Amino acid sequence: MVANSFSDDDARRLEDMKRKLAQIRSHDGDPDWFGSHESSTRNTIRRVSDKAPLYLDTVITAFVCLRNLHTHKTYQLWAQIIADLLLVADDLRNPDLQSQLWLAYADFMMRAGQHKMASRAAEIGTAFLPDRSEPDIDMRRAQASLLLIRAQQPVSSKATTIRLIARALKYARSANNIELKARVYQTLGHIYVVEEDYKPAIGFTELALNLWKSLDNELGRIDCMINLARIARMENRFEEMNALLQEISLDPDSPNGHQQFMNRMYEEAALHLELAHYDSAEETIKWVIEYLETMNMPRAMGVAKQTLALIQISQQRFDLAEDTLTKVDEIWNKHEYVYGQADVCVARCYLERMRKQEQRAIEWLDRAERICFEIKNETMRKQMQTAIHNERLKGIA
Repeated sequence: MVANSFSDDDARRLEDMKRKLAQIRSHDGDPDWFGSHESSTRNTIRRVSDKAPLYLDTVITAFVCLRNLHTHKTYQLWAQIIADLLLVADDLRNPDLQSQLWLAYADFMMRAGQHKMASRAAEIGTAFLPDRSEPDIDMRRAQASLLLIRAQQPVSSKATTIRLIARALKYARSANNIELKARVYQTLGHIYVVEEDYKPAIGFTELALNLWKSLDNELGRIDCMINLARIARMENRFEEMNALLQEISLDPDSPNGHQQFMNRMYEEAALHLELAHYDSAEETIKWVIEYLETMNMPRAMGVAKQTLALIQISQQRFDLAEDTLTKVDEIWNKHEYVYGQADVCVARCYLERMRKQEQRAIEWLDRAERICFEIKNETMRKQMQTAIHNERLKGIA
């Protein structure tokens, strides 16, 4: 049972702690405040997490902190706080509270880049949900499905992804929540881009865009426009892509706007590269890398640095490109991202071909092909096999 360390005459201290929790919650929607007060808010919650009269207030405050924190360097400390709160919820035998805590924790871990932990937490949170269908419960089921889709990409099978997509759509529609529907459609648009299935990617992204417009949600609208710009780049519709990017105006210091601003700048760098504007591409991608160095986003950093290497190869700065690719390879090896390991080999093949070292280029492709068989996701494996095949054709030509 929850211990109550407050004596009967300690009401003043109890009210003081309750006031501090309410003060923290009053800053909901201002991530910059939470960023500058992260340590003090964490310490406040830790001090009261096992105090019975304040437990529910503490849980609600923890939810507010988790959704506003965008720098995750201390995620392990927050993970311990959530673990302590979960122990109390288990002691209280409150499955509804346990579900909310696990799903909030899963979302936080997902944003911290801890995909395996996020996936496991989402599965546990779903298991605590009751069997009945109610708008609030269905909304949590849809949110859990989205978390599982995002956390398991790109390693899950296409069949698993499709099953989770169907579940997310079912419960989002059942919950009849416009914002949730927009988030589901927005996430599905991103997922289908990963699957390189651009027709449904465009369809879901446009559905989300219209809903975000109806809700006057600027950040949601911008995310959808960036995704449409990314698809246009993949389909070589560069004028359309440029027009979409020019419509996006976002202050990198605006609340919750950091991620979207970084994504927009990355797409701008990719567009410059496609159009052979190498100096502009290098300047933009270096800005992205500088920004990512303040975040805990290893996959995004790997992609950005590999893009920088491609720019350096195009500029015939081969030694510099080789050094950059070595750093990218270290990122993928550390995080055991097999697709990235194969992709670096393909990039090294391109580097050696530009150096006129055809035999070394072939050796890198052979290595990429061996690694390719370790890619679990069928769609990703086929993408890499296609990339390897296309590089071999270039060698023949």
